[in-house]
Amino acid sequence: MSGDKDMFIINKIFPNAKDIFAVSGRPVSEIKNDCLFVFDTNSLILPYTTSSESLDELKKVYTKIIQEKRFFIPGQVAREFARIRPEKIKEVFQQLTKSRNSIPSLGIGKYPLLDGIKEYDELFAKESEINSLVKDYTKQLGKVIEHVKEWSWNDPVSQLYKGLFTDEVIYDIELDEVKMKQELEYRYENKIPPGYEDRNKEDGGIGDLLIWFTILELAEKHTKDIIFISGDEKKDWFYQSEKQSLYPKFELTAEFRSKAPGKTFSIIKLSELLELYGVDEKVVKELEHEEQETLHSDSLTFNKSDIQSKIVQWIRNNYKYQNLISINNIDFPRISISVENGRGRIGFEIIDFTSIGNLKSRVLQVLKQIRTSTNQYEKICFIIAYGDFMMMEEVVNSLDAIKSILLMSDTDFNVEIIPGFIKRDGFEKIFQ
Repeated sequence: MSGDKDMFIINKIFPNAKDIFAVSGRPVSEIKNDCLFVFDTNSLILPYTTSSESLDELKKVYTKIIQEKRFFIPGQVAREFARIRPEKIKEVFQQLTKSRNSIPSLGIGKYPLLDGIKEYDELFAKESEINSLVKDYTKQLGKVIEHVKEWSWNDPVSQLYKGLFTDEVIYDIELDEVKMKQELEYRYENKIPPGYEDRNKEDGGIGDLLIWFTILELAEKHTKDIIFISGDEKKDWFYQSEKQSLYPKFELTAEFRSKAPGKTFSIIKLSELLELYGVDEKVVKELEHEEQETLHSDSLTFNKSDIQSKIVQWIRNNYKYQNLISINNIDFPRISISVENGRGRIGFEIIDFTSIGNLKSRVLQVLKQIRTSTNQYEKICFIIAYGDFMMMEEVVNSLDAIKSILLMSDTDFNVEIIPGFIKRDGFEKIFQ
């Protein structure tokens, strides 16, 4: 019954006790020439942050695997890609637009008293020269922005996929929604991977389960080793130690072997796939960097929309006259409220992070988004949010350094730092 944990769950997870001691996975270097490759959503999205050189190398590797009929994209992954792709295009457009709007022009002003002074005349000429170049630069940037605006499904990544991903590449399983919901709930209650770590996500974790069932069906159909290309390192996929992922959960291995006896299930990142196929080290390093950036931004226990909603509720509970609250997911600051009957405004920017080492870089990322329009706010509050209360002492000890970074930026607004942690029922401020 839903809500009751199964006392015999270990027997169901490992139905064949004898097989437990027979498991001996083979390294990916040994199985790469005969295995199936199944791709996760994050591996298809990652190229939106890489260079055209990386796209060229991906095309070569993908073409080879597709020609060998060993390349598969779960139907769920294709659907998730369709939802996330426009957001990646928007990010490109937003960053370009912000850059154009923040381009300064020089203007030292006219001082007739200085006319005739050689250095002043030369400076004024340089100013005109630079402003002319800035004008040309802004015009050219505008053309790039217009080009991005015209992307529908003809951006470079979509064009690459359109030419490669035929019907044979996309693998969709039959879906019984009632049974799938029951299966997901059972796995929630008994912490059976994958999906239970995503209970708070918009899809409730069903996405990971659908992808996993696709992998199992492919394993059973082809009786092949499978390498899953994914940048996901959640605890319901991997064993973890010292905040590092080690290898796939044994529950996954056991379930996989029940469909393909004696075969190996492995998970590697996209960068590792390219390294496996001898791609240039420069391209591999670029992908590694982007994978790390993605992990830093996505690996909080709570997703970004959940963090934001909890913080918005905290603001409502702690600030008077906040009936005029607005949220802006594009510009800085992300949240703002009208106070004192609409006669003033306070801005709130959320800085979510994954580790103390990552916190400084997250602060610097936020500073890059700050525009001169902040002078309309009487104060900007930086809410530092982490998903683990145990980290808060380290956060508090880092506040002076963080405030120094914020105050050294080219802004003149009043700064308040609000540290706290995200928990199930909301955001809780830590009082220093």
